[in-house]
Amino acid sequence: SHVRTLTRTGLLDGVPVEYVSASGKLPGIIRGASYICGCQSCNYTKVIVNGYEFERHAGCKRSHPISHIRFPSGRSIFQVVQMLNKETTVPFETIQAFIGFPINEQAYSDW
Repeated sequence: SHVRTLTRTGLLDGVPVEYVSASGKLPGIIRGASYICGCQSCNYTKVIVNGYEFERHAGCKRSHPISHIRFPSGRSIFQVVQMLNKETTVPFETIQAFIGFPINEQAYSDW
């Protein structure tokens, strides 16, 4: 998927996210193509391998995790992928502003 391709770049390593549902929010951090869960029981020690597992860990079964995994800006990871797919080159600062958190500058240069 485009999300996995994006996360594998390392561009979003360390960026906080939340799985947002009607029943609440599950915090996490992107690490490679995985998520580090920040719920009370995991306390940022459990690696969750993909968005579907992160969604299930949040107690949801929608099968659309990329629409519910959100960055500090409130935008979803799906919206970020859409933005990046529309442009051939997106400036570093634009990506940071879009997600609302600093991104990995070295990974951006390599990308």
